[in-house]
Amino acid sequence: MVMIRRTWATEKPTPDAIPRPGNGHWVVASALVFLLAFLACRIQTTPANFNPDESRWISRAYFVAALLDPSGPAWQDSYRMRGQPPVGSYVTGLGLLAQGRDLTTNPPWNFTWKWEKNLQRGNRPTPEDLDAARRTSAILIGFTAVVVLGTARMVTNALGAMTAAVVFAIHPFNGYIGSLATADACFMLFIAIAALAAGRLAARPGPLPAVALGIALGLGAGAKISPLGTAVLLGMFGGVLLLIDLVRTRSIPRDWLGWGLVLTPLLAGGVFIVVYPYLWPDPFGRTLILLRFRTREMSLQASDWPVMAVPTRTEAFRRIGVNFHERYSLLTPLRRLGWQPPAIELAIAAAGGVVWLADAVRAGLRSPTMLVLLTLVAQVAVTVAGMRSEFDRYHVPMALLGCMAIGVAVGAIGEAVGRRRGSTNSDAIIRSEPA
Repeated sequence: MVMIRRTWATEKPTPDAIPRPGNGHWVVASALVFLLAFLACRIQTTPANFNPDESRWISRAYFVAALLDPSGPAWQDSYRMRGQPPVGSYVTGLGLLAQGRDLTTNPPWNFTWKWEKNLQRGNRPTPEDLDAARRTSAILIGFTAVVVLGTARMVTNALGAMTAAVVFAIHPFNGYIGSLATADACFMLFIAIAALAAGRLAARPGPLPAVALGIALGLGAGAKISPLGTAVLLGMFGGVLLLIDLVRTRSIPRDWLGWGLVLTPLLAGGVFIVVYPYLWPDPFGRTLILLRFRTREMSLQASDWPVMAVPTRTEAFRRIGVNFHERYSLLTPLRRLGWQPPAIELAIAAAGGVVWLADAVRAGLRSPTMLVLLTLVAQVAVTVAGMRSEFDRYHVPMALLGCMAIGVAVGAIGEAVGRRRGSTNSDAIIRSEPA
């Protein structure tokens, strides 16, 4: 593929350049994908599809107020506190407040009781709280679509970037995530921001994108613990870059990309601790408690519901295929017409992944193409490695990577068609690399 090197400091933005605030095309495209994603989530939102997990997240909305008393009873060691980190609850609480609701909500759903008993005890959120929390998730998915647009523009052309964002916006899996009042939409947004920050760090190495990357992964860990593993993997990659520089120059590297990545685990871990007062008395020890608790919970889920068990990593990858071909696919409407389509969507994503990897290798270890890919693949790898039982919502990182890969595939097809037609418009096939 044709690759054109960009001089970041001198070249003026063009309509097909990396989207930046103030670019009219970027604003219009961002508004479009936000609206598409928000509406797709709201279309899937129906009161009849209540998930008991929503009760638990809404019941913890008061954590926002509890931050004012970080040593108070809300943060004491308990099953409920170990169950999930609190950032998703903060976002839920802020969403309720922004929509005129308060933080006095329902008690948490008790999964050891029958459905009827939970309803009698008032453990189901009120319709008003439930809809406000779900609307918050839809808004988060809308913002994630905008971030996907900006991130994809660093690894493919304008056609591919817009395709990735639109596919993300209308994809039924993402609509499902945005129709639930859980932490998954929040988690997805932070992972997308982390990928964007990693690309920016590669494009313009410096302290700001490095700090943004650490904060994004730290807040992501505050919603779901797994981004801590992603931060560690990125830190190891940064160590490799510094080692290469050390061997080559025989002096201490002065490279913000390498050092920024090496510092990522420390920044992410620090943010994770700061936003989680439960950890403050013993950050390391209580983090280990959380990890052991999650491992035990997955084992219990696999034991209680054998159909959800994921005994091997091969089975984990098979579940990914099932999730995005049989459960949630852009081709699902065709099944309602009686046709069973082949796994076209997965095939396009796989082809895009191959093209993306080839582009990343060609662009180099320090390119935005490589860093964005590495960040998303690392999060997928951590998720797959830890998957011992499966809920649909565990596939959030795979959805991000897959939609981006589809965009790369379409972008590559567009380039090929343009070359065949003898196009000389280099701006339409530009790839972003640091100078």
